Amino acid sequence: MRKKIMLMLALFSAATLYAEDEKGENIYNTQGFKLRPEICSVGISSSRSTEYEGKDSPCLTTGLSINLGYQHDERICYGVGVGYKMTVTDVYDFKCYESMPIYADLRLNTSGRKFARVCGIKLGCLVNLKGHKGEVFTTYQRKEDYKWFFKDYQYRNKQKGLYLCPELGFRIKKVEMCLSVPMMEFMRVCTTYDSQTHVTIKDERTIGMDVSVNLTLCYNIKL
Repeated sequence: MRKKIMLMLALFSAATLYAEDEKGENIYNTQGFKLRPEICSVGISSSRSTEYEGKDSPCLTTGLSINLGYQHDERICYGVGVGYKMTVTDVYDFKCYESMPIYADLRLNTSGRKFARVCGIKLGCLVNLKGHKGEVFTTYQRKEDYKWFFKDYQYRNKQKGLYLCPELGFRIKKVEMCLSVPMMEFMRVCTTYDSQTHVTIKDERTIGMDVSVNLTLCYNIKL
């Protein structure tokens, strides 16, 4: 009889612990509003160089953002956010681009338990905060009469336009770690002055995408 009582108590304790664990596993993605601050580690970016030709070159990028979202159920969360992005094109002289992404955000969790895989996407626009202005002055000689002329390239670079950022990672309780790939639209305006053709002014606009890879760490705060 004593053994039966002990066995029943053990089964009851195990069932209680299991029920508490099941209840605890699903408290991390409960329905409601949440605030999610994010920080991006320093990553590698393919961005425009400071030369007038507009060649791609490896750069460093980082950033942070804050997102206000609504947890629809344990799997789906959507919201809006605003952030700050910095792309360093010259480490020694600390030349950099600065921009502010404003975006809508959609995130999918495999479950609401303590550990879950996460994927998400941010889509919005970039507001330019700081760009590049520069000038490249060159001289050249005409072959016909060996006269010397100059060419002056004045360029203005900025990150503005489309912002797209897919993410893939995992969540442990309220902390998420994701591999993010921010894609930011880039614009270059180049004005050319050529003394051979006297006063020739030519504005050329080039639009491309700067692509980077970062690790993103964020924390989910239930409101």
